[in-house]
Amino acid sequence: MTREELVGRRWAAQRLNPDSSLSPEQTVASMGAVQAQDLPSALTAIALRCPGTTATVQAALDEGRLVRTHVLRPTWHVVAAADLRWMMQLTGPRISQGGAGRFREVGLPPEVRMLSRKTIEKALARGPLTRDELKATLADAGVPTEGQALVHCLMDAELELVICNGPRGKGSTYDLVDRRVPPAPAVAAEEALARLARRYIQGHGPATDKDFSWWSGLPLGAARRGLDACGPDLETSPWNDSRVWFDPRFEPVAPAESLWLPAYDEFIIAYADRSAVLPPSQTPRAISSNGIFWPTVLVNGVVAGTWGAPLKRGARPVTVEWFGAPPVGAEEARQAWEAKLHRISLPQSF
Repeated sequence: MTREELVGRRWAAQRLNPDSSLSPEQTVASMGAVQAQDLPSALTAIALRCPGTTATVQAALDEGRLVRTHVLRPTWHVVAAADLRWMMQLTGPRISQGGAGRFREVGLPPEVRMLSRKTIEKALARGPLTRDELKATLADAGVPTEGQALVHCLMDAELELVICNGPRGKGSTYDLVDRRVPPAPAVAAEEALARLARRYIQGHGPATDKDFSWWSGLPLGAARRGLDACGPDLETSPWNDSRVWFDPRFEPVAPAESLWLPAYDEFIIAYADRSAVLPPSQTPRAISSNGIFWPTVLVNGVVAGTWGAPLKRGARPVTVEWFGAPPVGAEEARQAWEAKLHRISLPQSF
């Protein structure tokens, strides 16, 4: 497989030519999950791939059609509500086991985590609460909340399928999973593994087993088992010194001459090897040393610069830093993105 074919197939699989027939939850489900520690960026990433605005995507979160929680690696991701239970049942136990030492370091051994979950569940029975409200409730129950303890209390409750995001209202809230996400039958671990592998490739392929392992947080051996279990649904092809899996239904498409992506976009972050779209020599300019993935500008499917939109009274001008000489039409493309950003973004975005 050539680099051009790989990029063209990823472009199609990632819905970068938006499908006007898909809702926000269908778009997210088709990709498996969308990274979301920076919520405005995640809302924009989803809005770019389906009709509507970031307000449309936020409404799907508020109404429970989408869920934001720690489900992969772990970091925040948005997933379709219908996928939360089977996905967390696959990934949650491993994340909890891997973080056991850190839980103890912040004062949360297993018995304290159990108390924390029970306290949170009882408090949320009355309705959604903010982070600060949950912090006060936990502190009253004698659960540590200072430093990183509160973050880990909340993540523990997410991994145990007790809580997820609630409706936004005056600010971000937490709510009970059982109130927001319909019950669903358990899925056997190997079936869930194959399902996650299939979703990842269908929404991100072509990609390697190492890419899937990185994205999911699963061990490489488990990632390979999941991919192999997909059978004839996926095809493989040599790529560099490795092998990539892809869904043959997604024919390669020519990338847009110019596309502006938000921070942490799946087109960049979802792969262990990003060299097909991000030249290694430019990686430090697109990804900081502490793992911040900056908003990027793609030119013909390759990262050619980074952009920002600093908040200013009455305006949010888009600025861009090109890695080399600006391409032909750079200013027109910048202005077009600035106009589109104003159309699709919530007031607090960027």
